Amino acid sequence: MASGNFISSTGTNANLYVEWSSATNVAANTSSVTAVVYLRSYTMRFTALANSYITINGNQLKFNGKAVNKSSSSLTNTELVRHTVTVSHDTDGKKSITITANLDFNGTVSGTYIDDINASKTVTLDTIPRSSGLSVSATSINTDTSLKATIAPANSTFTHKVAYIIGNTTMFTSPTIAAGTKEYSYTIPSSWLPKLNSANMVVRLFTYSGSTLIGSTDKSVTVNVPTNVVPKVTSLTPTIVNGLSGGKVVSTGGNCVEGKSQVKLVAAATAGSGSTLSSYVFSGPNINGTASTLTSTSATVTSSIIRSNGSLTYGVIAKDGRPNRQSAQKTTSVTVYPYAQPQITSITAERCLADGTPNSDGTCAKVTVKASYSPVGGANQRVVTLYSSKDNYATGTVVLAATNTTDTYSNVYGSGFAAGTSYTIRAVITDAYNTGTAIQKSVTLGVAERTLNIAKHGNGVSVGGLSSVTSSTADGKFECHWDADFKKGLNVAGGINVAGGLHSPTGVSTTSFSSLTGYKQLTNVDINTITFAGMYGCLNCTNVPSGAYVYGMLEVIMYSSHWLIQRYTSINANGTIGQKYERSYYGGATWTAWVQQYTVSASANGYQKSPTGIITQWGTTTAAASTSAIAVTFPISFPSRCCSVICQNTYSNSRNTAYSVASVGQNGFSAHPYVTGSNAVPAVGTAFYWMAIGY
Repeated sequence: MASGNFISSTGTNANLYVEWSSATNVAANTSSVTAVVYLRSYTMRFTALANSYITINGNQLKFNGKAVNKSSSSLTNTELVRHTVTVSHDTDGKKSITITANLDFNGTVSGTYIDDINASKTVTLDTIPRSSGLSVSATSINTDTSLKATIAPANSTFTHKVAYIIGNTTMFTSPTIAAGTKEYSYTIPSSWLPKLNSANMVVRLFTYSGSTLIGSTDKSVTVNVPTNVVPKVTSLTPTIVNGLSGGKVVSTGGNCVEGKSQVKLVAAATAGSGSTLSSYVFSGPNINGTASTLTSTSATVTSSIIRSNGSLTYGVIAKDGRPNRQSAQKTTSVTVYPYAQPQITSITAERCLADGTPNSDGTCAKVTVKASYSPVGGANQRVVTLYSSKDNYATGTVVLAATNTTDTYSNVYGSGFAAGTSYTIRAVITDAYNTGTAIQKSVTLGVAERTLNIAKHGNGVSVGGLSSVTSSTADGKFECHWDADFKKGLNVAGGINVAGGLHSPTGVSTTSFSSLTGYKQLTNVDINTITFAGMYGCLNCTNVPSGAYVYGMLEVIMYSSHWLIQRYTSINANGTIGQKYERSYYGGATWTAWVQQYTVSASANGYQKSPTGIITQWGTTTAAASTSAIAVTFPISFPSRCCSVICQNTYSNSRNTAYSVASVGQNGFSAHPYVTGSNAVPAVGTAFYWMAIGY
């Protein structure tokens, strides 16, 4: 409690004497101030006039009309007025106030006239304790470590709370800290910064008197997530999609096959402490088409078709919500087996006896077949089956079963091959991916050998083997079972059937047609396998040029066994000829890409694309009777640039109009007319031709 007194100075025996005292209210941050005003004098008789008052911190109380009637031989105090005021302290708990007392006297004391007696003084009240002091153990701290707050209580009865604030969010507020407790520690969790590496945190101390909040004190602390708090990939599990197992394609599992299978990758990861996973970066061959990386929000991805083989490495990196925080890469290996389409590499057949002894008159066939296929780590199985024209290829005989460990078959195949009849023996190979009859190779089992044989009825002559003519009514036929060299010209009125090669005089094989007349129909066939020279009709075939219609004509030109050219002509839905394409195959490599031959839009305003990439466009444009520029748009845009444009007037009279060219671009140009002669503008309806070349 603060208190005090002061007195006026009139120079007489009549003065005002003021006593004051204050009592604090800590919770309200106020003081109750009481001032008592006395008249200190000897014998005195008067009445306080109108301007008599007491003021405390601006709060005034008048006491005019107060009557005094005292008789004293000594200086005594006579109470005039008592006044109490509640005063609010400043936020720091401090406060100074002014107390003023005034007596409107208007009288004479000991021969001295006194108008007013005034006493005034500025006094300082007791400071009311406010917020307690705060200090922290560190101004920069890593998450998941303890931060200690030290409290300097402003009053021993005060209680406290500590709050931790990041941005505008209060992350945690402590329970009430009892009076007298001066420390509070708390471990700052990483979860407070799920998307940040660092943040400014305010530690705020709240001071209470009872249940009343007195005030607060702040300290700033930098909170850092340690650099080693990063995501972690615990596993990366590969699963083969469309793999091969037991000779069959399985949707899940099996051996991974180049050009056929995919890899499904499943990552298991955890985010850095307090954060959440945001994305995964997968890597590896063909993980995303031809790209080797793929970013996904999912922990599971499936690659594109794998286009390479060997031990392939796939990896994943996990990222969480904090900037630049990512895991170490987790890798796994996948064995990818090479795959190539199975092939009948060779097939031979000769007549033999039942025990396999070669004999040109034998009715059995000794067939030797060599095949190749991709074993795919034992998961692929190939089967080689022989058919013959004897029963129109109706019955097949498996000669290399899936369990065979060799790729060569050489044994007696079938019986009942008539000596006078030529047969075709066909070997068909299948595997897990090729289950039809498209992959095949044939050989001719010729008739029994004879130097010269005349048919029974005289209507057939054969050189090198028996005549195939058995009917007396059959047309005459000449057959040759040996290689034949014609030193002179050969005139053929009808068709000519050639079982072997047809050679030019220089000995270079120019074709290997199985039949020079007619063509073969191919339906649902992979034309990559069509390597026999000839003409073929195609319906719904695969590996035809992209965009070609379902119908087409295929021409195969065979310069040698390892040098082929395919030419494909698309047949439109209305039966008209469509686009033409060409590609080649050399030395056992894969087919080259199809190259489209000339593309033509035959119209008044049209274009032509050449295989070299050069594009020629043309058209006719009508001008108005004006010299203003005329905008011309090409039928198609040039992919790269237009190199040249020329214009030619079509109107001939006295208005001779020429055109200059400007603003040439990939999509068109501007033509500027100018007129020679007596007229200033082109005639109405004037047209001009133009031609543009580019690529």
